[in-house]
Amino acid sequence: MRVWWAGLVCLALAVVGCAGPPGEAGLTGPAGPSGEDGTSGVDGTDGTSGPTGPTGSDGKTPYLVDSGLKLTLQDVKVEFTKATVTFRITDDKGTPLDRLGKYTEGAVDVYASLAWLDIKPSGDPGAYVSYTVDAAGKPAADQGGKFTEVDFDNGIDSDALGATVDPPDPQKTHTLGLWATRTFEGSTYTAEVVKSFVPAGGDPTQKRDIVRTDACNQCHAPLKAHGGAIRDVQLCVACHTDKTFDEAGTSVELAVMVHKIHRGRSLPSVVAGGSYALVGADMAARDYSGVGYPAELQNCDYCHTGDQGKIWNSAPQKKICLSCHDLTSFDDVPPPGTIAHAGGPQPDESKCTVCHPTAGGIKGITDVHLTPLTDPAAPVIEIAIQSVQKTAPGETPEIVFSVKENGQPRDILDPLKPMTRLIATVAGPTTDYASFWQNTAQGTGATGSLAAEDQPNGVFRYTMSTPIPLLATGSYAVGIEGYIQPGGAAGPRYAAHNPVAFVAVTDAAPVPRREVVEETSCNRCHFQVQGHGGTRNNPQYCVFCHNANQVGDDRISRFEGETVEALSLGMAHFIHRIHTGADLAQPYVLGGFPAPTKANPAGTPIDFGEAPFPGDRSKCWTCHKGDSFRLPMPEGVLPTKTTTLQCVEDPAADADAYCDQRIVVAETPIYPEAAACTGCHDAKAVVAHTLTTTTASGLEACDTCHGPGSDYDVQKVHQPKP
Repeated sequence: MRVWWAGLVCLALAVVGCAGPPGEAGLTGPAGPSGEDGTSGVDGTDGTSGPTGPTGSDGKTPYLVDSGLKLTLQDVKVEFTKATVTFRITDDKGTPLDRLGKYTEGAVDVYASLAWLDIKPSGDPGAYVSYTVDAAGKPAADQGGKFTEVDFDNGIDSDALGATVDPPDPQKTHTLGLWATRTFEGSTYTAEVVKSFVPAGGDPTQKRDIVRTDACNQCHAPLKAHGGAIRDVQLCVACHTDKTFDEAGTSVELAVMVHKIHRGRSLPSVVAGGSYALVGADMAARDYSGVGYPAELQNCDYCHTGDQGKIWNSAPQKKICLSCHDLTSFDDVPPPGTIAHAGGPQPDESKCTVCHPTAGGIKGITDVHLTPLTDPAAPVIEIAIQSVQKTAPGETPEIVFSVKENGQPRDILDPLKPMTRLIATVAGPTTDYASFWQNTAQGTGATGSLAAEDQPNGVFRYTMSTPIPLLATGSYAVGIEGYIQPGGAAGPRYAAHNPVAFVAVTDAAPVPRREVVEETSCNRCHFQVQGHGGTRNNPQYCVFCHNANQVGDDRISRFEGETVEALSLGMAHFIHRIHTGADLAQPYVLGGFPAPTKANPAGTPIDFGEAPFPGDRSKCWTCHKGDSFRLPMPEGVLPTKTTTLQCVEDPAADADAYCDQRIVVAETPIYPEAAACTGCHDAKAVVAHTLTTTTASGLEACDTCHGPGSDYDVQKVHQPKP
């Protein structure tokens, strides 16, 4: 037994000692199912409360505001290369506004510009140099500024300008332009402030004061630029410097640009067939070649009303002279199409005053800009009607009148002192002029009888050659035009103001014609309204001829085989059309002077549809006297008319293209209220509207909707935009 056990032990040991290396691990089996979630633990206890935070500021409450916008400059400071502007904004009633428009209706956009004024060695003002520029380096509104609310309750904010402001001299005059716009209930309101200051403190001693806004507003009323946001010429001049150009590279320096725009169609380059246009930021070209300045352009003082306004005749500059005289060349070899300066090449302005002093010299600046209306040495002719006799139907009027020159009687019967031309005009009736006639008292073609009444005192009697019509009734008007021309046909005319007198024909006493416009209103823009060579200068006289029955038939083209429409020259229709000009919906072309001839049957057509009006035409009261623009019109006002003319000459009758014989084939009435309104509102739909409110007999119902107090009262609908 022991032997067997021992053998078994030996066998086991032998087996152990002979075992091989372990085998590879087996594959992992699939995961078993997840166990159930354990139960949630118990919530911990709340921590202790923290301390109470500080009390917050009061909130803001939106509130109601009114229309309009007022901008007040509170302060402007220049410190550490930065300028900060503090300002206040309110509505027109003084209620503060929230600039962002969150708490008051109508957000306010605020813009700023800042520049310093350069002064020439002569002491004359030079150009502004802007700190606020655009990416191209041109003067512009500030970019990148930071606004801060200073006092919400009072509408006060500040603007830290984005521009770097490093004055070359803190004693130099700096000019801040601040302007703002606000849209409220569909209308956009603007406001602006211009402030000159000295960064070092104190009041500026140097300034630029050449043209003032009130001078511009004699015509522009009001001046508006850049969408109407800019209205102060002092703000214009601070940006429109010698560094400013349009998108085509043309200079828009203020003096250069304004001179060129105002000369417009009479620029030598335009007369020669060129044009003057500027290209805006929208890349649209605006052509000013059709602009006709309404007064004498040589009258520089009319616009240059500032304390330094006389700089135009005391400090000549080539670029300023060339802005009007734009084909003159100061070069050694004038470019093609230009005219060499009579004084030879001029590299700079250092010698200009040798020939062009303020006055005198070879061609004094003041001297060459004088006109009969501005020359202090010009003779002043005055004519006054003292009485008109024999004015009953069938009688021949006798006019007693006086003539003065420079305040002293002028003996026009003296062979050395006659009037070059003296004409008497009669028109009637005064309810509304239907016809007129003229007799020449002195000058070529004189008729009637001119005799002394009180010769030493310059009083004369003129008996006309044409009598009052036998069927005339009511009252008539008598007027006189006259001028002297000492230099002959090529010399200037010195015309008298047209006197007008009213006379009774069948009335018990003279009844004057209604006065629709005041001459002073015309002269705000025209300086002295002048027609027909300057001899007709009183609107109350102009309407004698420009009456309801007058059409432009004598100057319209006269080609053989042609049928033409002669348009009305009635004053209301005619003047409204001319002043609407470029805003007309339809062309308005009239015949001008010279009239058609055999050599030129076309005559001289003038397209008034190109004329821009500089002011706000919606303000009828700018020109009209009182409420004369309101409806209804007085009883007795006549309709105007257009006339269709047909040439009936046989083209084979002669060798020219001029029509010697034509007849009226149609007349179209334009009833008085429609004539006035469609003078401006000439769209075909508007004209059709007037026809639908007019009876076949000519009764107009316009005042039903457009009369005083109605929904579309003329005064209400013509209120100007802000």
